[in-house]
Parts: sequence; C-alpha cells; structure tokens
Amino acid sequence: PGLNMSGYQAKILAMSTEVAHRLSDTMPTRDKIKAMNQYLFREQGFKGNAGDYYDPDNTFLNRVLDRRCGIPISLSVLYLLLGQRLGLPVRGVGMPGHFLVGLKTEELFIDCFNGGTLLSQVECSRILRESGHGFELRYLDTSSNQQILLRMLRNLLGIYQGRDEPHLARRCRQVIELLESFTTA
Repeated sequence: PGLNMSGYQAKILAMSTEVAHRLSDTMPTRDKIKAMNQYLFREQGFKGNAGDYYDPDNTFLNRVLDRRCGIPISLSVLYLLLGQRLGLPVRGVGMPGHFLVGLKTEELFIDCFNGGTLLSQVECSRILRESGHGFELRYLDTSSNQQILLRMLRNLLGIYQGRDEPHLARRCRQVIELLESFTTA
C-alpha cells in the first residue's frame, strides 16, 4: 500500500527516454532491439537471478527495478513496458517454464533472463524439447496482460506455499480468483 507508484513509473519513463535517444525512425527493428538490449542488460546491468530464483522479490517489478535482477517473466514485463513506450512491436510469449518477449513483425524472440539473447523459433523449440515440454506452435502465442498477471501471481502462490507463508499464499489466491472471474464473466 505504501509503494511509490509514481516514482517507479518515472523510472520506467526515464529509462525509455534514455533508449529513445539512441533510436531513429529509420533503424531496422533488429537494430532497435540490439540497442535496447545493450542499454538494459549491459549498461544498466539487469540480469536473471539464477542464484535465488524463487525469491519473491524477483516477481515484483519495483524490486526488479531496485535490484536489477528478476526472473524471465518480470524482466520481460520490464522489457515490454519499455518497448511499448518506444513503439517497438513487442509482445509477451508465455512458453512453458520460460517467459520470453517476441516481435509481432517476425519470428524473433528475446530471452530477457539471459541478457537479451535473440532466439529463433527453432531455438525456442530446442529449449522446450530439452526442458521436457515438447514443442507445440501455440507455446509461442502472444500472452495477454491478464495471462501475464495470472502467471506472475501463480508463481508467487507457489513460492509462498513452498515457504509455508499461508497468509501471503491466500492473498495471491484471492487475486487469482478475482482475475480469473473476468474471463468467465
């Protein structure tokens, strides 16, 4: 409740402004993506938190901004927020076990957890097969904002259940049920 929302919104706006100064209307989309990756992952130091993956702070965007580390979905949400402000054709891609950012204009995917690595559909298929999920083309479909929020909340629910924090798990479950009720209404 005491979160300074306007402060974090200002941070995101400042970041998008910084990246915007590096882009031109004539740049190909891939060059814009490379400039965004350079800024976000190399200069600003955002990275995947492989050492403490199940820390709840990895899911909360304010904490990701403060600590400059997160999990695939939270880093992707930051990327989406910046990309949308910059007019980049980005979309969320909720692959099983690993969230990515995809382009709307071509089959190119950005792995924010791994420093903005660019992946093709074939590479995404390989990752899914190696992780035991198999591959279905639908795994590369666009995730809606609601689907992204639900996935983040389910991640938190699992973390809180695993940490035996029933009060926090109950709160997550309540918000999940509320969000899910919008799809059935």
